[in-house]
Amino acid sequence: MLVQTVMIIIGHPESEGQNVEDSIRFAAAQGARVMLSEFAPIPGTPDGESCRAYTNLDEPLNHNKTAFTLRALGGETVNRLKALARGAL
Repeated sequence: MLVQTVMIIIGHPESEGQNVEDSIRFAAAQGARVMLSEFAPIPGTPDGESCRAYTNLDEPLNHNKTAFTLRALGGETVNRLKALARGAL
């Protein structure tokens, strides 16, 4: 049996936490291995510019995918989603 891997982006400014959680649960229920990819804002792009509501994009360190996702979602939510993707929840 071939196990498929599904990549799900977390931290995108247009995504809602519940949609990500539902996507993780759906993919896992289909037998897929779920991996999370953290969104990294790129200044000057439409998605990147929409992140200015969450962080100061003039600071290059805020372009980091981990730092931005933690700011946008909060550590508790990020850790819960990661645990869910690992099958720990």
